[in-house]
Amino acid sequence: MKGKTKGVQAQLLTINPRALFVPCGEHTLNLVVANVAESSPDASGYFGNLQKLFTVFSATIQRWTVLKNRVDMSLKSLSETRWESCIRAIKAVRYQTMQVRKTLLDLRNQVTEPVTSTESQSRAEEVGSYRFLICTVLWYDILCQLQVSKLLQSTTMQLDVAMSLLKNTKAFLVRYRDSRFVSAQTSAKDICEEMKSRLC
Repeated sequence: MKGKTKGVQAQLLTINPRALFVPCGEHTLNLVVANVAESSPDASGYFGNLQKLFTVFSATIQRWTVLKNRVDMSLKSLSETRWESCIRAIKAVRYQTMQVRKTLLDLRNQVTEPVTSTESQSRAEEVGSYRFLICTVLWYDILCQLQVSKLLQSTTMQLDVAMSLLKNTKAFLVRYRDSRFVSAQTSAKDICEEMKSRLC
């Protein structure tokens, strides 16, 4: 549609040469985050594991009911285009890791199908791993900052306010890279140690 030779942009420019194409700021921000996630093997692996975790529980009503009885926040499926919605997918794992892992271990012992039992065991090991937990903490912190993309969609958003919001988001990410990464590592380590002491 935005093609400058035959698309809507070209047709609008024939009517009004000053009708310049301006890409949607919210969509552009989503594309940036998508490219970052795709460029990192750890990030793409993490989101793949998160989706598999959702799939294990959503495969049957019984499994979903068991999960809902133990976890206050529901797991969500991932969206490839709207990265701020991934916050909901990560939130349950971020704040109720132990309950999710315990449910997977119980599911492993309750099911009769070997494939489901193996998958539950595999997901439980993944959720309990330091690598998964550090990704959970990091991506939750980062995606919470990207809720600015919702504000960019507002019909009353002004350009100077949008620029200020984006500058603040960039400043947060720079600070996070420089100093807060250590606190994310500590949080992931604390979750690991708590799980080992309670579940082992």
